[in-house]
Amino acid sequence: TKLILLDSLLQEKTDMALCDLPTELVEEILSYDLEFQDIVNFSRTCQRFRNICKSKEIWHFVFRSKFKNLHRKLQLNSKNVDWKEEFKIRYMLGMKSEQIISSMSNEFYKQTELSTGDFRAFDDILMEFNPQVSFHHAYVLDHIRLLLGGENADADLTKKYYGAKVVRHVNNRVLSPVISNFVSTATSEYEYLQYEKVLILIAQWCQPEVGVDEEEISASLDEVSQKIFNSIVEDGNLCKEIQTIQELKNLKKDKHLSRTILDKTNVFLAENGFSGNSENYYLPANSYVNKVLETKLGIPISLSLMYLSITGRFGIRCEPINFPRHFLLRWMEFPEEKEEIQKYTYIDVFNGGTRMTAHQARGLLGDELVQPNNLFQLASPLASAQRMMRNLISIGASHSNNMRDSSYTLLRSALEFMLLVNSEEVPDFSFMLSRVYLQLNINHEETINMLSKYNNNPGLAHQVEFLLATCQMQKEEKLKETKQIEAKRRDKNFPDGEVRLKVGTVALHKKYHYKCVVFGWDERCKASMSWIRQMGVDRLPRKEKQPFYNVLVEDGSNRYAADENLEVCDPVRIQHSEVGKYFKEFSENNGYIPNEELTLEYPDF
Repeated sequence: TKLILLDSLLQEKTDMALCDLPTELVEEILSYDLEFQDIVNFSRTCQRFRNICKSKEIWHFVFRSKFKNLHRKLQLNSKNVDWKEEFKIRYMLGMKSEQIISSMSNEFYKQTELSTGDFRAFDDILMEFNPQVSFHHAYVLDHIRLLLGGENADADLTKKYYGAKVVRHVNNRVLSPVISNFVSTATSEYEYLQYEKVLILIAQWCQPEVGVDEEEISASLDEVSQKIFNSIVEDGNLCKEIQTIQELKNLKKDKHLSRTILDKTNVFLAENGFSGNSENYYLPANSYVNKVLETKLGIPISLSLMYLSITGRFGIRCEPINFPRHFLLRWMEFPEEKEEIQKYTYIDVFNGGTRMTAHQARGLLGDELVQPNNLFQLASPLASAQRMMRNLISIGASHSNNMRDSSYTLLRSALEFMLLVNSEEVPDFSFMLSRVYLQLNINHEETINMLSKYNNNPGLAHQVEFLLATCQMQKEEKLKETKQIEAKRRDKNFPDGEVRLKVGTVALHKKYHYKCVVFGWDERCKASMSWIRQMGVDRLPRKEKQPFYNVLVEDGSNRYAADENLEVCDPVRIQHSEVGKYFKEFSENNGYIPNEELTLEYPDF
């Protein structure tokens, strides 16, 4: 349309048409804010325009304008890129990915969660290409991430629900060999870039929908370091010969200059708002380096590893210490001391980079926690990764126990990462992950493989036997399952009263004051008598003899609520990971609109 209007305008103002313009000018026009369909259609008008539309510059511009993140990666990692061909591949893989995602609700609606094998269609795509030599995996991830971050947050909710699961699976498939390679090559020796890599890998693994970019994180840390370096130079703390960070890194620094660099680092971080997140300590984002750089809040270990990544750029060796209930760095300030522990000054990054002696550091602990033998144990890159994952496992378990994460998303991710970096083969994590899989009724083959390692362990044999029997039973039951959805019809003559609330209705709980959305109902309570007594249903005026509703609650939990406890409220968005499983969109006037599968289950809503 734009080209037609331009052609008409040219003829009106100049008596010329597009076909009369020089090739260079036509290329310039085609490189300005046009959709690729416009260029394809334009190429079909004549042989000259077909040849012009083959221009590498035109398709370079189209690729860059449409896929900004991918463009930068291709430029950094490839030479002589055929931009038209790469655009075509990216477009076709995106269309294919979205087509598969659109079919997943029909395929998996009745499943509580998806197993690894349920993503076979995407595994087939990935197997066609080697991530080391192609960008096809990145194209799939890019398309799904764009879908998840679409401009209209209220639309395509079912696509986004399954897209989030796909992006997690594909991301893990791509990162698993990267992590395994890091584990096999990481050394116990200090190298600040290895600790930086730990931060990046954890952020990438635990936030698959974000697409954490390694180059962007490193560039952000470079920028912080450059600003600190500039302040050091401005204060006249360096000789004129030192003009760059690299020159400062290579410089043999005396005690005074090293102190100055650490002081400047502390001042910069404090002035720019970096601090320990004491108010919301157990927020998972405190462990993700991209979020720490964005919010400027973190926990001791994430802030410490970020700090040593910054000071490492200046050539100052700050080594991480696996301190009990805390995490510290140590810096060799007094190499002349004879006693090893007296050589070091300890840095508490969580508390503003405070420096202290070993004696002062011991004072952070109660008497019962002081263990002289391993109190100041160095944390290798792998030990640091494992400690960060233990934190996230604890947080994930807490979320799941509090019913705020019914899919165990964080707990699963943390456990799966831990098994990749757990070189000591500690069985606790395998058993924990196996129980999560069994709770969700997924990944039975993976569960069998994990547990079989401990079959001959006398102390674990009974536990293994029980879990394997449960797994085998679930496998057999799953073979009997069907995809057929049975309809539940509303009836005003239900003996225990009318089902007032339709699926998609946003309601308020009268007693607990939470808001929720209804995704299912029973004409009367179907829970066991023990649950009815435990939850106090038997003390309600209508007891269990009334409709009960399955609801998704704004705190992330799933609940089963009595009719008399719910009242309709104005539609509001409910932040819950499973909303998209049942609803295709949200309307401020009508609440949530059921998707095809929920409509089949509740045809009368």
